Amino acid sequence: MPKTQFIFNGEEFSSLIFKEIDRAQKSIDISTYIFELDSFGLQVFKALQQKAQQGVRVRILADSLGSISLHWVLDDVPKGMEIRLYHTFYRTFPFQKDSLLEKITNWNHRNHQKLFIFDGEKSITGSRNIHKKAIQWHETSLIHFKEETKDLKKIFENLWSQEKLNVYQSKIFLSSHSPLLRKQRNLKLKNWITSAQKRITILTPYFSPSLSMRRRLKKLAKQGVKITLIVPRFSDVNLSRWINQSYYKSFIRSGISIYEYKEKILHSKLILIDDLLILGSSNFNQRSLRQDLEIDYITSDPEHLITIEKKLSEDIEHSVQIKDPKRLFFLKKIWVDFVETFFKRWT
Repeated sequence: MPKTQFIFNGEEFSSLIFKEIDRAQKSIDISTYIFELDSFGLQVFKALQQKAQQGVRVRILADSLGSISLHWVLDDVPKGMEIRLYHTFYRTFPFQKDSLLEKITNWNHRNHQKLFIFDGEKSITGSRNIHKKAIQWHETSLIHFKEETKDLKKIFENLWSQEKLNVYQSKIFLSSHSPLLRKQRNLKLKNWITSAQKRITILTPYFSPSLSMRRRLKKLAKQGVKITLIVPRFSDVNLSRWINQSYYKSFIRSGISIYEYKEKILHSKLILIDDLLILGSSNFNQRSLRQDLEIDYITSDPEHLITIEKKLSEDIEHSVQIKDPKRLFFLKKIWVDFVETFFKRWT
């Protein structure tokens, strides 16, 4: 059985998407935060339309906030192609079971997955959405084959049918497609981090953990666990970078090494805890832990660890280590404190 493979190169990801769409014979299922009809996304959309016209069942579950451009094509899709927007407020679909009150209370819950399934045989997860930035940024995708794809297919079917009772629980992936699974995922992550003996490496574009998690990381660093944090030097969300910077001083004092990746915008997301790798769509922030739909692959495979360790070493070579952090300009600090106090579930 083929082993899960990593894709770091954007052009390779682009080629793979079009190749798998072209090869699909029965079905294509997509769950994503962003499906933007830019130069890349429009080509993908047209390729999907063509497959639907050939009789392939195409289903797209896109976030209504992250995939604004899909709103304009909902009434003009060919037979065999279905598009559903996750937690849309203004538009009611026949499949939606949410009441008006549920729509209001669920507004901050977004579909942040990046999942592509072809014929139920092959799939892609990771950090990449469908837009041209996915080719340009620092991203990581994984190719999964038959057995792992079966799990992902079941998760997708739960989401598509809005199943809330008989929810599938994977042993290969961390998923948050039900409140119970979210709690279990967060408890596992907390326990894995707390029990770390050698190292914790966090690569994330948006770093905003809870106060208790920040204290836990600093405590582990003082106990001798090697903790490395890699975040972007250039971010697509300035507020997120300011939040990152607000932790630097206390983290460095505790012995945590901090690097800012400078080659391009960093959008990959992974956590390496001793010899356990968690890689997928989740950021190391409160949105991913508390609010959004996420999907992450768990592995301790030695070959996977070697690959990721090599890639992390390359990333550190292309980063600047922060040793003497500058204080945030006081207006930025006020804004960060305000957001973290009153809007922590949004960061």
